[in-house]
Amino acid sequence: MFRRMTNEEENGVRSKLAKIEPQNTTVEVTVPINIALIKYWGKRDENLVLPLNDSLSFTIDSLFARTTVSIESIKDDAQRGDEVTINGKTVDLRKNSRFGKVFDEARKLLYNSSDNNGSNANSNIVFKVDSRTNFPVAAGLASSAAGFAAIAFAIKQLLSLSDDDACRLARIGSGSACRSMCGGLAHWRAGVLVNGVDSISVSRFPSSHWPSLRCIIVIFNEREKDTGSTVGMQRTVQTSSLLKRRIQYLTEASWALIRAIHNFNDKQNEVRAAYSFDAGPNACVFMER
Repeated sequence: MFRRMTNEEENGVRSKLAKIEPQNTTVEVTVPINIALIKYWGKRDENLVLPLNDSLSFTIDSLFARTTVSIESIKDDAQRGDEVTINGKTVDLRKNSRFGKVFDEARKLLYNSSDNNGSNANSNIVFKVDSRTNFPVAAGLASSAAGFAAIAFAIKQLLSLSDDDACRLARIGSGSACRSMCGGLAHWRAGVLVNGVDSISVSRFPSSHWPSLRCIIVIFNEREKDTGSTVGMQRTVQTSSLLKRRIQYLTEASWALIRAIHNFNDKQNEVRAAYSFDAGPNACVFMER
């Protein structure tokens, strides 16, 4: 819901925006995907996107989202809103509320609002996002992780946010996105606090720690998956208190690759290759050079 700023709010915003140099009202960043080795599946808080368990992932630098984020004033045009374009296609923000949550949280941080539900996020500032990926989106390759991490990282630079605030922005957009804020081996701590301030991502090892490690992405299907990760997690939590019932994303091709890797390792008499899947049929194979 749009509302007009009070004089006090307007003066505060002008003061903050005065610190943003004109050439810095647009930022372009490149952020990689991350592939989980220890996954999180299910949330203890849907609104704050707080996971039920810790998770661990590798960032894959060669697959990324290159994203441009602009911040604009719409004082004289209250009908304008946030805009998001992904690979040339405009996103309907009425159908995808995750972007709005991130933008509203960023506006709250800008205005130092004490309101925790975003209702006081002022509409006189809008965000424009143009993101392009070099991999299929919504196909189980952590596209949302790279996308929302890129948005959060760009907003961090635009508004001079702290690392923790940027991590929160990424997390409320897509949980695993906070892991893409770290390089190398990233650890997302589930945390225990109700407000989620201890649910952050940290780097366990930099990407240079294991220089011989290679990752091979095997794409069986580029189409959008039938069941999204968010819906899959919700169904799991609702239908099984032990989380033993999982949504089946793997295809016969996925299982064939799994069998091939096990056969390869058996012939080598040691583990030379490992595999992992995100919420989709496409595989990530890890090997040493």
